[in-house]
Amino acid sequence: LEAFDGLECVTVALKEIPDLILLDIKMPHGGGIGAFEKLIQLEMTKKIPVIFMTAFPKLEIKNLVLKMGAKGCISKPFISEDFEQTIEMNLG
Repeated sequence: LEAFDGLECVTVALKEIPDLILLDIKMPHGGGIGAFEKLIQLEMTKKIPVIFMTAFPKLEIKNLVLKMGAKGCISKPFISEDFEQTIEMNLG
């Protein structure tokens, strides 16, 4: 599944209830952090693990999303082994 922006991400997540969400920090219409805030407020989506991806790996942004409850924050470009390991840890 994929979504163009933060608003569509929330809509798709509510409809499909995915096992995991990969969310970019920089997205149109609310951005990834805004979409995540909405996802964790909604009963149907609040327990879906979210892993952020960003091409702008500022430590304060990573710390913010992890403090909010994200299961990881991966810098782009990423090493495929690290990416796979982070996903596997969260899919159980």
